[in-house]
Amino acid sequence: MTRPAWHDAALAAALAQLPIGARRVGAGVAEGRHASRLPGTGLEFAQYRGYQPGDDLRHVDWKLLARSDRLYVREADAETAIPIRFLLDATASMAHTEDGIVKFDAARRIVAALAECAVRQGDLPSLAVLSHVGGTVPPSRDRRQADRIIDALDRAAPAGSFPARVETAIAATGGGRDGALVLVTDWHDPDDVLRPALERSGLDCTIVVLRTPRERDVAYGEPVTLEDLETGEQVVVDDDARHVRNARLEVETEAARRGGIDVVMVDCQSPLAPALAGWLAGRVGRR
Repeated sequence: MTRPAWHDAALAAALAQLPIGARRVGAGVAEGRHASRLPGTGLEFAQYRGYQPGDDLRHVDWKLLARSDRLYVREADAETAIPIRFLLDATASMAHTEDGIVKFDAARRIVAALAECAVRQGDLPSLAVLSHVGGTVPPSRDRRQADRIIDALDRAAPAGSFPARVETAIAATGGGRDGALVLVTDWHDPDDVLRPALERSGLDCTIVVLRTPRERDVAYGEPVTLEDLETGEQVVVDDDARHVRNARLEVETEAARRGGIDVVMVDCQSPLAPALAGWLAGRVGRR
């Protein structure tokens, strides 16, 4: 598959050795990782796991189905594939461009690289595009799953606002209440729909927050009028408004972390790999 212009193969290569699905101590996804016996079979979960949509039917044990009345898939590896849901913020504010860098393209690079790593590591990546248009790629263990996700990312475009129910988009990615969720966003969420939805999901959640230097640091000096990309409203912004925005982000970040959600700040103008590698290495260290 020919990769789109925004794709960054070097980013996926830089993250290749770090497990995307590494589980945090105390997270609900740690359940079922150890070997347990199937009732009445004498077999261990290290050899079998429950069937998930997208699994190759050739690996289903039909004899075990007859004995247990449940679908199980033979596992060659003791490690069970981890469902990893990627949520892409495709609302209008993600169209923000600074010094030639489009925030939405940076978000797509991150999701694509992580999805490619997840496929290589044998996990179950899926995608939900968060916008009024939406779009979903269900989980699959097929080696072409990364291509499907990249194709969906390439067709997505930032517009409008978040869907009415983020929970519905999360549910569409499959996998039940097991696995990890990675949301890539600028966290422009005036209605506060993102964090509560992630907390209610019961998943091992991370929010990757994209920011630009001007959003974070630059003083305007005097009030300027900007257009809100999601509402079209003309907004007067000064240093006080920027401080309020930063303060609100700090409050949201602290609330998310108290709720068990990782938050990773990523500067769109800087190389993406160091921040993402640091986050993934930290997850491995907390397993």
